[in-house]
Parts: sequence; C-alpha cells; structure tokens
Amino acid sequence: MTLEGSVNGPKGIDMELRAGRLIVEGETHVHKMGNSGWLGVTGLESPRGGTVSSSFTQGPGGVLQSWVTTDGTSTYLLAAKGSAQGRWAVTPDKGYWVNRKAVPVTKAPVKFLDGTKTAFSSSLLAGSSSLTLSFNLLNPSGSRPVIGAVRADDAYSRHATRGSRAEA
Repeated sequence: MTLEGSVNGPKGIDMELRAGRLIVEGETHVHKMGNSGWLGVTGLESPRGGTVSSSFTQGPGGVLQSWVTTDGTSTYLLAAKGSAQGRWAVTPDKGYWVNRKAVPVTKAPVKFLDGTKTAFSSSLLAGSSSLTLSFNLLNPSGSRPVIGAVRADDAYSRHATRGSRAEA
C-alpha cells in the first residue's frame, strides 16, 4: 500500500507495521514505530522522511526502504532510540543520473539520537524509475551498500519511435 500524504502524531500515534508493504510518500512523525513488514519512507523537501519521538524498532524479519541520490544521500527516519535489524532496501531516486560509477550510500535509513547503530543483516536493491540506467548492488552490506549504474550506448535510442518523434 502506498500512502500519498503524511502521518502526523508525534505525541500520540504508536504505529506498528506487522506485515505487508507500506510506502509513505510524505513525512512520518509518530511517537513509536515498529516494523516487521516492508516500510518505505520518503522525504518531502529533505532527506529526512520523518521523526519518531520515542522509539523505532525493526526486528530481523523487517525491511526498511530508503531512496538514494547520486551523492549517496539516503532518505531516513530520525528516532530518539531503538534498534534496527533485518534488511535495508535501497532505491535509486528519480533524479539518479550517475553512469559507470560506484556510489556508496552514506546514511543509514534510520538515525538514533542516543547513538545506537543499525544492525541490518544485508541490503537489497529495490527497483528504480530510470528508463535509461541499469542498476546493481555492488556491495550488499547492511551497513554501507554500494550502488552501481550503467547506461547502455543505445539507452536513449531504444525509446525512440519511428519518424521524428522520440521520447525518453
């Protein structure tokens, strides 16, 4: 399910995703958050996809998805405390353009203010919206994944149609 909007209840909403997939296309501001399913958080104007004023917990079966720009910045949640296990799904952002260059992801998808480090077992590549780039995960590390992208020589002409009309 995709929620096109935000969740706003930093003092009163305790959010628990027990199974399934939830992508929040907006910001999430809640009191507590737990994830045992697949949770994706995007940011509106900044990479921060939201705040959890108390604790964020993701167990070993959970997946936390973030969107990554060409400089390696990742969307993330800011939480007071908690723990993050399971897997980290990285998705190249719509504006991703780097060709033939490895891009290490520089921020974990959740940052704990108490200094707790994430303990993701691994990362995975979770699709992209690019018509001209092919992506792969060069390092599936749970702590610092590396995205590779390659644009084929005919990447733009593959989308051209007959005549003078062309789209990409």
